[in-house]
Amino acid sequence: AGNRDPRVFDHPDRFDIVVVGDCGLAERSLDLATTIHAAIPRLLIVLAARAATEIGVERLVGAGISDVVRWPMMADEIATALVYGAAARKLETPPRGAGDIVVI
Repeated sequence: AGNRDPRVFDHPDRFDIVVVGDCGLAERSLDLATTIHAAIPRLLIVLAARAATEIGVERLVGAGISDVVRWPMMADEIATALVYGAAARKLETPPRGAGDIVVI
C-alpha cells in the first residue's frame, strides 16, 4: 500500500509517463516500477537511479522500464528520456498538461 501512489493508481489514464525516483535501494525502485507496470502496462516508466550498473537488462525490461537516467536527475537527461520514450511508444495524442508526468 505504501507504493500505491493514489495519483497514479486511482486515475490510471491521467498520466502518460511516470518517473520512478531513487527509493534508497535499487530493488525498492524496481519493485515500485514493477507494481506500476503490472497495474498500468501502457504507462511509460523512466527509472532515476544512482547507479544502474547493478541492474540487469532483463530486470529493467521486466519492470516495464523504458529508460534509466541518473539520480539526482539532470534536466537534459530526463528531457531526452521522455522524448525518446514518447516516440518509442508512438504517443499520438498531444500532452494533456503538466499533470501528465509524475515523479514518485
